[in-house]
Amino acid sequence: MPPMRISSVKWGANTLYATRRASIKEIEHVLLTPGAKFRRNLRGRAATHIATGRTPAGRMLTVAFVYSPEGRGATPINAWDA
Repeated sequence: MPPMRISSVKWGANTLYATRRASIKEIEHVLLTPGAKFRRNLRGRAATHIATGRTPAGRMLTVAFVYSPEGRGATPINAWDA
């Protein structure tokens, strides 16, 4: 998979579920900071991609999100400790 760059994080109706285990700030940091590892998610899942990276406090976090190529946006679906 070619390197992925996310320009914006889009929050919506799923915000409460996505932030059960991580804060908005932590999720956005993982998605927007270079150094996170991105991969495609399994077929049939709600999220199209997975990102794993460190929060500002050094916590390893995995974020499942839907990637929108037009505008390079990410909509977080869920997050958990890596």
